[in-house]
Amino acid sequence: MSSGNLTRRELLVAGVGLTGSALFFGAFGLGIFNQLDGSRHLHEATYRPLVGEVFRATNSGQAVDLKLARVRNLGPLHYGGQLLAGGEHFVLDFEGPIDKPLQSSMHTLTARSLDPFQLFVSPVGRKDSVQHYEAIVNRYEINLGRKVNG
Repeated sequence: MSSGNLTRRELLVAGVGLTGSALFFGAFGLGIFNQLDGSRHLHEATYRPLVGEVFRATNSGQAVDLKLARVRNLGPLHYGGQLLAGGEHFVLDFEGPIDKPLQSSMHTLTARSLDPFQLFVSPVGRKDSVQHYEAIVNRYEINLGRKVNG
């Protein structure tokens, strides 16, 4: 590349590369990953496009609709000087009605684009007319060869 100026050719080459990458990982990468794994509900990437959608939480006959408000990545984990991989360490923040509170428990969740699955959902507070809930997913492994400084 030239210093400070981007030529038309450089822009076209970069665009083609980005488009190819997006098509591969969007159409094939995540789709194949999710089909082979069989546990889509345990992967952060599954939920990112579902923010704003309604999930039905059911436990002991009680059903409550919860809106997925956001997905928070919790970053890397450290334990006893070991770095734990944090790619699958995230929180799902849900919002629900105050008049039908859920207890902290395993709940069967259903959503339009997912098969039913179970997660532990806990109430974490109220604000205005909304009950807030969270479900924490921790999927990590110990990288035995890497030590954490400090």
